[in-house]
Amino acid sequence: MADKHLPIQFFEKRKDYDDRSTEGGGDSKIPSWVLKGSDLLQRSTMLMDEISELSEALYKHKRNGNKLPFVVCTTIGEKAIAKSHRNSIASMYASRDKSNVIGFHGDRCLLTMLTDEHTITEINKTLSDTNNQAKLISSIIDISPFYPEVDEYDEDMPFYKIRLLNYNNFDLNHAANIIFKQKCTDTGIKIAHRTKYTPDMTVYRVCIDSAEQLALLGDFEGVYTIEKMIPIEATLDALSQEPTVTPKSPVTGTAYPIVGVLDTGIAPNQFLQNWRESIEFTSYPQDYQNPTHGTFVAGIIEYGDELNRSAYTALPGVRLFDATVYPDEKKEHIYQDDLVEHIREAVEQHRDIKIWNLSLGTADEASLDEFSDFGMALDNIQDENDVLIIKSAGNCTNFMRQLPKSRIAKSADSVRALVVGALAQTKGTYDYAESETPSPFTRIGPGPSIIHAN
Repeated sequence: MADKHLPIQFFEKRKDYDDRSTEGGGDSKIPSWVLKGSDLLQRSTMLMDEISELSEALYKHKRNGNKLPFVVCTTIGEKAIAKSHRNSIASMYASRDKSNVIGFHGDRCLLTMLTDEHTITEINKTLSDTNNQAKLISSIIDISPFYPEVDEYDEDMPFYKIRLLNYNNFDLNHAANIIFKQKCTDTGIKIAHRTKYTPDMTVYRVCIDSAEQLALLGDFEGVYTIEKMIPIEATLDALSQEPTVTPKSPVTGTAYPIVGVLDTGIAPNQFLQNWRESIEFTSYPQDYQNPTHGTFVAGIIEYGDELNRSAYTALPGVRLFDATVYPDEKKEHIYQDDLVEHIREAVEQHRDIKIWNLSLGTADEASLDEFSDFGMALDNIQDENDVLIIKSAGNCTNFMRQLPKSRIAKSADSVRALVVGALAQTKGTYDYAESETPSPFTRIGPGPSIIHAN
């Protein structure tokens, strides 16, 4: 075997950078962004004014009888986002050896619980100490109460998606769910569906009939986001053409790996029937299924080498487990929470299957700052069931308008999944892409935290 095929990588210092200074906070030199003189004093004064306003907001929060913690958003400067600087900010909100940090909102807003007036007094002392806390003061841009992101009311939108704050505390999260449901009951808001995305994240689909109802939920102390709940669509960019391969069958007595196909169903045609498992999972009756998309995906899984005239997989075939988790779009709408629930049920009921393919998703680009609810749900499903999901990066038609490729879709930002884009195998006379380069129709990275599709 040639050495070039060994899975070994060599690493060395970047000659033009690492030899000059220590990266990652190891250098004791004061960063250039730390304020001095009147600029530092002005920042300190501004932050203390904001803390005074927080004190009033905390008093009002308690006076109104709110049962959940008061949450603060501390915006960190772009150049101070390093972990060491974040830890200094987080320590300001600590009380009784408890950090009170509950996470990030976006890439620079640190969310913390503010528990009592004593903590506010200590924060004031810190932010007024311009002699010893210049770096900390300089790293903070703004301190304000946290307000949820709420979509505008749309009378044509029957459902809204509600995600509650995660307090990183089982009892508080449990209380938030109970109080939220009671709030909906008291205000006449119907909860249409409740879905577990992760152990710490329950998503509610609610019916909202007026802007007033939406405002009431937006004012609820435990809400993180309120979004319009739009049905999702499966897309398939492919040309209809006759198969160019010969049907094959498994060899009796040979063991083949099993791949679960989370899709619209697999048609029992001459190419795939012999490879399908005898049992299957379905979330929809036969009349509400359209197996076109799932059959295409299953065909690629089973006949990928034959269609590409290659030997990339080095497998003579795989067994196909049909998991119909998506309906015929012409007969039934499906929402993201439904799809998450169907995927979880399919995987949990067949834990012996360790490889699953998911070529369904959304058209929305993944955020650069936050992981999507869908992506986090897929991570949790994989963690809890010890499985691997092969996830498509998503399709993109921007090349038809001479525009750059879209970034990976929401759900493709799952960090546990193996997210796969598309490469051009060869280059024809009129093709856009060179051989072994990303296909024109594939989405690309980065996703949140600079993750990329493979």
